[in-house]
Formats: sequence, C-alpha cells, structure tokens
Amino acid sequence: MLEASQRILTFRLLVLLAGSLPAVRLAWHWLHRLVCVSAALGVTHLWILTRADYRMPMLFAAALAALTVFRVADALLGGKRDA
Repeated sequence: MLEASQRILTFRLLVLLAGSLPAVRLAWHWLHRLVCVSAALGVTHLWILTRADYRMPMLFAAALAALTVFRVADALLGGKRDA
C-alpha cells in the first residue's frame, strides 16, 4: 500500500500528464465523461433502492445537479483554458 505522500505525488503526476499530451488529454476527457455518467447512475441506483427516507438520495442528486450546472455554465461562458 502506498503512503500518503506517495499517493499525493502519484496524483500530481497523473494530473500533469493529463494536460501534456493530446492523446492523453483526449483519454482524460473521456474518463471524466464516464465518471459523470457513473455518478448519475449511482444516484439513480440509490434512489431506486431507497424505500422510506429520500433525504440522502435527494442530497446526492442536488450535489450532482449543482456540479453539472457549474460544468455546463463554465463551458458555455468560455471555460476553455490553454494547457
């Protein structure tokens, strides 16, 4: 198992690599889209499994909706950044 400092270094290197090569950047973009879709499916799954108290699924759905609105607004308002 990696120590905390090794995990942080690994994460930083992955982020650095994600912006450096066009092919890696494209793969990172598709990975991000898959994560967004899996988060939506996870919230839907939790919603279906919940029987009585819908507060937690509603909280997760609201957080996901807020992040999605932020992402769309950022893209529409010129959120393109140079690497």
